[in-house]
Amino acid sequence: MFVPSILLKQLYTHGSLTKTDNGVSFALKNRLKDATLKELKWISFDGEKVPSHKISIQSSNDSDISFKALNDAGDMPFSLRQVITVHLELNEEVSPEKRKIGICFSASPFGKLKFEVEDNVTSPTNR
Repeated sequence: MFVPSILLKQLYTHGSLTKTDNGVSFALKNRLKDATLKELKWISFDGEKVPSHKISIQSSNDSDISFKALNDAGDMPFSLRQVITVHLELNEEVSPEKRKIGICFSASPFGKLKFEVEDNVTSPTNR
């Protein structure tokens, strides 16, 4: 199923890239339709792929799930309007400079999806 890039970018919640105690996090909100995450292929930060062991996902119902556990399970529900938080163990500082975030994943019923957005890292108190 083809999903236009402009719609895919709406999955990313702009202004959500935030410095955390152990890296950065950002939010994705399903604004398309009920789906199931099948596989997280990669996430990049400023053009560099983030090592899979430094990526975890937190859904609104569950605690963190690792990149490997998500891909091993292959069926994480991602309902319409659901928000998931992506945690990256990267030592990035708060900055007004735009950073590039790229995401590639497979989701049913869409198939393989890939998009890139820009956002700046904010402090947790600015949210």
